[in-house]
Amino acid sequence: MNELELQRQLQAMRIERQPQHDPWPAIAQRISAPDSKRPRRRAWHRPALALAACLPLALAAAALAHRWLAADVTPSVDLPSTFPLARSQAPNQDPRLLAGAIVLDAAQAQIEQALRIDPDHPLLRDLLKRTQTRRDRLEQFGHQTG
Repeated sequence: MNELELQRQLQAMRIERQPQHDPWPAIAQRISAPDSKRPRRRAWHRPALALAACLPLALAAAALAHRWLAADVTPSVDLPSTFPLARSQAPNQDPRLLAGAIVLDAAQAQIEQALRIDPDHPLLRDLLKRTQTRRDRLEQFGHQTG
């Protein structure tokens, strides 16, 4: 059978035909009738499985929390000497200020390193000025809050 014969057969099938019987009453009856073949699920089955799945997780979290609380560890901040603003903010122990100080110190160190390679680069000089301005603002804010 080649493609031409196949197309002819498909064209012959374009004749409009009516079904031998109406299928909708049987469909409606199957939808409305309760399905007795399907097994009924018990109401306690799903919550019990959910509880069984959460129990090991809760036990692990409790064990970790107990271990963490029993350790009696006081967090300390050990900053390298290359972060002077972060060292000045460390006594306040405000993590937001400390994180900002670390980021600004690291940015300034990177800009200064780039300026050693190209000392006359105008964009780097401008970026260094803006970074120093932000560092000054953060330091003033730290003194006001702490």
